Parts: sequence; C-alpha cells; structure tokens
Amino acid sequence: MLEQLAAPAAEPALESSLAGPALEQLVEQLPAAQATALRLTVLESLSLRAAAERLEISAMSVQRAQKKAIAALRQQLVGAG
Repeated sequence: MLEQLAAPAAEPALESSLAGPALEQLVEQLPAAQATALRLTVLESLSLRAAAERLEISAMSVQRAQKKAIAALRQQLVGAG
C-alpha cells in the first residue's frame, strides 16, 4: 500500500481504493505538515511545486514532509501487521 502512496501520481482507481477511512485515520495521526503534504501530493495528485505554492513554502519542504509522512505510515503499518 505504501509503495502505491509513494508513486508520483496515483491512478484514479488507486486513489479510490486508498481513500478509505482506515487510511484517513492513519493520516490524521501524522503531524499537520506531513498530513497536508501527503494529502496534496498523493491524494489530490498535485505536483510538489503546486503543493508548495498552495502552502506558500518551498517544494523541497513539501518533499521532506511527504517523505517523512510515508515513512511514518510505513512504520505504523509494519507495527500493526
């Protein structure tokens, strides 16, 4: 599942399968910056640059937050499995 989250642009079918309540619950547990970066870049399929413009931060900051979010979700899933 997390490999799919890390993909640059999720396919529409994939988005619907990942946008369930379980995923949202995990994302809500992340720090706000990480959750926002993940939502914008993965669930809304925005580029790093577009997400950065929306958040008024650098694209590098968005990328760092996204990577931390994916690592945290991976850790949560490994711990739960």
